[in-house]
Amino acid sequence: MASPLESVSNTGAGTAMSLLGMPDLSLTTADDMVRNASMIASLDRSVPLIADADTGFGGPVMVSRTTERYILAGVAGLHIEDQVTTKRCGHLQGKELVDLPTFTARIRAAAAARARLGSSLVIIARTDALQSLGFDAAVQRLKAAVECGADADQGGDSEGC
Repeated sequence: MASPLESVSNTGAGTAMSLLGMPDLSLTTADDMVRNASMIASLDRSVPLIADADTGFGGPVMVSRTTERYILAGVAGLHIEDQVTTKRCGHLQGKELVDLPTFTARIRAAAAARARLGSSLVIIARTDALQSLGFDAAVQRLKAAVECGADADQGGDSEGC
């Protein structure tokens, strides 16, 4: 069994490049991401997989569905980000963000799906606010996401859940 510090990560960019031979420019679908995550998770169930769930692929209903599919695929953790649905890879410039209520609605939807399935899935909130809004706004977003059900945060705005 893997220690808590050992895990494998499945990135959106890695999925886009390996499946499509293209950069991560919102060309991968939820189906592509879930299929790839499922394949990786099945290689060795003793090593937890943290998978990129991008924006959750839509509004709260789709975020919930995406979360359920990742849980059923055997994913141990996922991250959901605060970009608009037609997103750009986090490594690229010119990313557009959703407002804070939209971001926190995504996190709440993922947390509700996890609770419905009785899962221990780790939800990681990810923000791209640092580049366009600055450090304080990024931290504020991540704090709000944790208040709304995220277990961890990555990256950085909090007006509450």
